[in-house]
Amino acid sequence: FATLIDNPTLLQDTPATEVMDEVGPQPEEPVIRGQGANGFEGTSLDTILRVAGVDNLVLVGIATEVAVESTARAACDLAYRPIVVSDGCITDTDESHANSLAVIKKWFGETPTADEVLSALK
Repeated sequence: FATLIDNPTLLQDTPATEVMDEVGPQPEEPVIRGQGANGFEGTSLDTILRVAGVDNLVLVGIATEVAVESTARAACDLAYRPIVVSDGCITDTDESHANSLAVIKKWFGETPTADEVLSALK
């Protein structure tokens, strides 16, 4: 939490947390606002996904080794199939990013590129 105190730009309703229109939710899509390291902790995400019959999750985001990896681990624990888009995530160093992707690929999920994901969806 020290990071949030030192860097309030990560707080909800600040400019840095606004969703870009190009990737924003459609009116009928739920928006989950997490407060933990993973997207499931303290949210209704698991319930929403189960009701919708979802079992594959495509994950992208900031802080590959924190939020993305934590969410992939939690998804795996909850019997989802986590698919982390390797070039759809970023962190502070290339080394941290690569290390996190290696852990995810070895233990928790898949790590294809965005092009590979898009090709699979066609």
